[in-house]
Amino acid sequence: MISTEEILTIHKTLIDSFGGSHGVRDFESLESALARPFQTYDNADLYQTSLDKAAAFNRKSFDKSSAGFSGHAMATVRTSTH
Repeated sequence: MISTEEILTIHKTLIDSFGGSHGVRDFESLESALARPFQTYDNADLYQTSLDKAAAFNRKSFDKSSAGFSGHAMATVRTSTH
């Protein structure tokens, strides 16, 4: 699982390279997006394959309830291929 610190480092690098605003609007949403692919139900992974996990992460990241920092779509694409 990628950590919040790793996401923030990727975000900073992308903002420094391409422009935008530093910062995160909602850390709880960011942490929720990072945890979503690893959810379980009845001791079974809800997202079983790496592709399923990446899709779950990407869906949450582009959702209206996303963490909402500038350039988050770029960070999402970068982390889903990490």
